[in-house]
Amino acid sequence: MSQFPPPVPPPLVIYAQQPQRQPANVWAIVSLITGIIGCFIITPLVAIVTGLIGIGQSKKSGGRGMAITGLLLGILWIVGALGAGGTAYWGFKKVVATAKQPAIDTINALVAGDPTKAKQFSTLTDDEAAALSERLKGYGKCTDLSVSLNSITTTKNNGTDDIHVKGTATFETAGEKGFTATVSTGPQKAAGGPPLRVTELNVD
Repeated sequence: MSQFPPPVPPPLVIYAQQPQRQPANVWAIVSLITGIIGCFIITPLVAIVTGLIGIGQSKKSGGRGMAITGLLLGILWIVGALGAGGTAYWGFKKVVATAKQPAIDTINALVAGDPTKAKQFSTLTDDEAAALSERLKGYGKCTDLSVSLNSITTTKNNGTDDIHVKGTATFETAGEKGFTATVSTGPQKAAGGPPLRVTELNVD
């Protein structure tokens, strides 16, 4: 009786389980991209909003670091924009304050019928001062000058810095009237005179 060898068992094959990939955190990606761009007002806001959502989604889909980075970049863009805007506004207020006072002093001297005093604050000729004083007779004291940002320009002219302003002058009797003025700084400051003088002035 012949004996047969025992059957050989088939080889054992072990299949390694592939790790499941987490879905991409789209919110975090959008936050990072818009935070990097950040050149318009809307993109930093998008970076902040999507960053907050992305942080919440990071437990399920990862991307927490991207979301936080995008959020911080968005905040930095907003803070930078506010800082630049505040600096520009402060500069505008400074220029306005610089130009207003000598213009008001000149106008009020002319309203009072005193062209000689007006020339302490201006470089108007005698004829210009006398003509403007006659026109302003009866207007009452000038209490304020209102100007807007787009109505101010500055130029340099033969060593002087000229500030050109246009706006509304408020008088106690005549009410609101349009005005234009140029206030300059230059040789008179070096000579120990007033640091600013009105070189051109017109009131409606």
